[in-house]
Amino acid sequence: MGSKTPFDAIVVGAGLVGLSLTLALLQQGWQVLLLDKRTAPDKPARQPFGIRDYQLDSGFSARVSALNSRSLNLMNDLGVDTDWFEQNSAVFHGMHVWDGDGTAKIEFEASGRIVENHFLEWALLYQISQLGLTPAWQSEISDIDYSRDEVQIRLTTGEDFQGRCLMGVDGANSVIREKAGIRVIEWSYEQTAMTCTVQTEIAHAGIARQCFTGDGPLALLPLPDPKLCSLVWSGRNTSDRMAMNDESVCQEISSQAEFVLGEITAIDRRFEFPLRQAHAVQYAKKNIVLLGDAAHSIHPLAGQGVNLGFADVESLVNALTVLKINPDQSMAKIFARYQQRQRPKNMLMTATMESLKRLFDTDHSLVRWARNTGMDWLNSQDLIKAQLVRVAAGL
Repeated sequence: MGSKTPFDAIVVGAGLVGLSLTLALLQQGWQVLLLDKRTAPDKPARQPFGIRDYQLDSGFSARVSALNSRSLNLMNDLGVDTDWFEQNSAVFHGMHVWDGDGTAKIEFEASGRIVENHFLEWALLYQISQLGLTPAWQSEISDIDYSRDEVQIRLTTGEDFQGRCLMGVDGANSVIREKAGIRVIEWSYEQTAMTCTVQTEIAHAGIARQCFTGDGPLALLPLPDPKLCSLVWSGRNTSDRMAMNDESVCQEISSQAEFVLGEITAIDRRFEFPLRQAHAVQYAKKNIVLLGDAAHSIHPLAGQGVNLGFADVESLVNALTVLKINPDQSMAKIFARYQQRQRPKNMLMTATMESLKRLFDTDHSLVRWARNTGMDWLNSQDLIKAQLVRVAAGL
């Protein structure tokens, strides 16, 4: 396989995590090739607000992320500053979690921001363009060769490229992971999630809310408009809810959320996606490394997916600082060090999310009593709740 001018890194995947990684490397002076199989996105624009009966045209995307304090600090370091977030996101300053099958609840302070993915992606793309890089869109990899010190890739167009390392940030169905022969442990939750924007009767007051219903967790995340929330409802009966008319599904959401924000008065276009848990058995193989959903994907019930990906970026960039002292340091050793540090942390979060999902995904009366008793006790423990705040902040 021939090659063109070598790059310091070839990054595959221009989602939020891949863009953040690329930007961090560019800021360190790296020569980066960024590839993505998608077409180049258009600059996002806010659509006009409209409502007719129960049908909502909110102007907001259904794809949002809840960024914790650590992720916001990373974004600020990358040049997406506070002013941008003030104009393009909603702040939340508390969390309210309760059991829909009982009376238990937990309330605690937590700071972060809800941001639409495509707006943040565009902000990161702008920062990347300021450093002279344009992603190679509609680029798919047909083959990789990592048998030598460098990595060589071939695109489906027949073009060849060479880099010192290959970084797979190409999502849960990672092509890089597959072609590197990295095994993944995964299973389906036999659930799908419905996401959309809803209008509420009562203002959300900057509180992120989550109710564990009989058919899975239902989250209401605050948007910049005080009476608009991004809804994520995971369960086995999502297809039934997708088939309901707007009025019926508004009534169903209102009831299952126990009218915490009054009636759901209107609903935007709904989207559905399957849920699964997956974790790569290794994040690094020679001079190939995986980050974000390519390395791990978890249930969205705590909204930690993208925050884990951003933590991967921070951890890997920190590991790469050794090259400033020893430029000839083996990439394989650096990636192994990153894996040793980051994989146990992500596995702990994965196990925690799986335990929570199983705890609330049962109708056993004794389990329901135990979890309600435990939640009530936890809500009275200020020291433990303070630790929850640290975890939610990514600290």
